[in-house]
Amino acid sequence: MGCQTAIAAQLIDQGADYVLALKDNQPKLHAAVAEAFADARAAGPGDWVPAEQDVARSLTKGHGRIERRRCQALSDPAWLAWVDPTGAWRGLRTVVQRERERRVGETVSVETHYYLASLPPAARTLGQAVQRHWGIENCLHWVLDVTFREDESRVRVGDGAETFAVLRHLALNLLRQESTHRGSLATKRFRAALDTDYLAILLAGLRADRQTPGAGQT
Repeated sequence: MGCQTAIAAQLIDQGADYVLALKDNQPKLHAAVAEAFADARAAGPGDWVPAEQDVARSLTKGHGRIERRRCQALSDPAWLAWVDPTGAWRGLRTVVQRERERRVGETVSVETHYYLASLPPAARTLGQAVQRHWGIENCLHWVLDVTFREDESRVRVGDGAETFAVLRHLALNLLRQESTHRGSLATKRFRAALDTDYLAILLAGLRADRQTPGAGQT
């Protein structure tokens, strides 16, 4: 959802860089990037300019599992032109492939993900950026699922699903920033359902945000 040309352009215009996850909902672009890496691997490093590709590997062990990660970055102009022939992706400098092999006992699983980046082809740096993003995303989705039962929601009509998603994020932020009551997010949420005074304290966070100088300005 976040891998869109408009988002890439906005980030570049605001002086930022991006590493955007490429999913199957963009099948042509996904296939083009996958083909670029398949051909690069088949050709071998001897046919490529060293500054235009990089590979980083890592190995971690713990909690009964072994994870191997391989991150490869390509910035060859010919392949970037193949992936983005119209130049629609503002600032695109590198395409990234990240492979992860996970072993738990006798069970082995392999995942491959692709990314578009405005950064140079430094595979280790790009791999670390992806890893940090996964940690944030996993933490956020876990909290939304456990505390708000997001995955159990059956809202499907019109814009209902999107509207409720926004409300859940808003409620989560209010619960996190409230510091007068010590307890878990679930405890705070339950207390707000029973205690209107505490609910008022939570909602006061909205007023505080609106009164903050520069809040809501772009």
